[in-house]
Amino acid sequence: FSVDHTTWREVVDEFKLSYKVIVLDNRGSGQTDVPDGPYSIEQMADDVAALCKALQIDQAYFVGNSMGGFIVQAISYRYPQLVKKLVITNSTYAAHTSFHYYIEAQIDFINAGAPASALIKAGCSWSFSFEFLCNFIMWGAAS
Repeated sequence: FSVDHTTWREVVDEFKLSYKVIVLDNRGSGQTDVPDGPYSIEQMADDVAALCKALQIDQAYFVGNSMGGFIVQAISYRYPQLVKKLVITNSTYAAHTSFHYYIEAQIDFINAGAPASALIKAGCSWSFSFEFLCNFIMWGAAS
């Protein structure tokens, strides 16, 4: 939602040892055009399916984190023939009201020009427990 494909850099480095890896920016984020919104999860699933068709990919493994988890679930529902397997992390089946409030705050931060690192930190505080973050930072994995 508030980051681009470069956040996956370290994960891609590991995955590419065993798989052909394709990462993309969803419509309106990263290096994509910003068409008039609003955008839906279904539209973004259709975008991924269209990319697969253009690249002549008949079936693939899909990994979706956070909003990407919503997107890959929509892909599996709308285009089951494309899905070999799904990996969904830090996501859910449905967004609750408090999540919508979080998303509105993220949009406010983006409009105010907040750096990506601050958006990621805010997202981590929403997504992970205090104990996990303390251990993660203590081991030097985050700054």
